[in-house]
Amino acid sequence: MSRSLKSSGQVEWTDACGTRWTLTREGQLSYKDGEEAVPVPLPMTLQEMTFTMTDRQGNLWAIGSDGIYKFCTDIQRTQRLPIEQPSEVKCLFKDSRRRYWVTTRGEAAVRVYALDDDRLLGYLGSDGRLHPTYTRFGTSVYCIYEDGDGTLWLGTKPDGIYRLRELSAGQFQIDHLTQLPHQDVYDILGDADLVVEAAIEN
Repeated sequence: MSRSLKSSGQVEWTDACGTRWTLTREGQLSYKDGEEAVPVPLPMTLQEMTFTMTDRQGNLWAIGSDGIYKFCTDIQRTQRLPIEQPSEVKCLFKDSRRRYWVTTRGEAAVRVYALDDDRLLGYLGSDGRLHPTYTRFGTSVYCIYEDGDGTLWLGTKPDGIYRLRELSAGQFQIDHLTQLPHQDVYDILGDADLVVEAAIEN
């Protein structure tokens, strides 16, 4: 359904990311960041807007005095996940239980978050438990692979591969596999028979 800008002077709509947008009759575009309206510079000057409509993707179509415009608005707010000790992130992995794992190099920590709300579930310790407070894993994890059984394989440098089998929520059985010619593991893949192969540094 089309909406007229002639009487209201502006139109508001929400895109697919949940961001609230405003377009004025004069062609000025902005979005809401909390209660603040943030103007969006446009590459061209829009002439007088008259009618608008939105599609199923949350895009806005507008009729101006010099043509038709389509506003593809896919801006979504971002959230920075803090790291207590500044360190280089080496791996970001999403598992089948709707969690994501963030590993860092310098501090050798493994953080586990809930995918749905970015809630920190805990820090993986060398004892196989997710700790609620800051805990180091003890070695830098460079890659993570999950096989068909839900077993997690962690490739590290310089300590080879760790295999994690989840016993209960927040508790894992950890096996340290060191039968490799070299212990620097950068990638892990599994074939159709669930045989795990590791890419190592020679």
